[in-house]
Amino acid sequence: MDHRLLCAKVNSVAKPKVRANKDTLPKRIDVSKLKIPSVQNEFVSEINNLPCEENCNLFKESVYEICSNILGFVMKKHQDWFGDNEEEIGLILEEKQKEFNML
Repeated sequence: MDHRLLCAKVNSVAKPKVRANKDTLPKRIDVSKLKIPSVQNEFVSEINNLPCEENCNLFKESVYEICSNILGFVMKKHQDWFGDNEEEIGLILEEKQKEFNML
């Protein structure tokens, strides 16, 4: 016998890259402010003043810094989901308590 047959079941899963620290994620720039003509003109003038001789990494950092200064960051909006439905939630909780007390 010079050949042997090997059968195996292999389950391979590609796991997503895990970042060590959440602080390393760059903040999201609020690009919706570019619709305002004055902000757009200020942004264009700052970008045009960047020196072109810099390498790519410094250019990226410079553009990000200009964007964060002029445009700012996107703010998360926490919606109050129970404020509008307070009466309905109260009725449901009362009904639940009545049923629990009946047991």
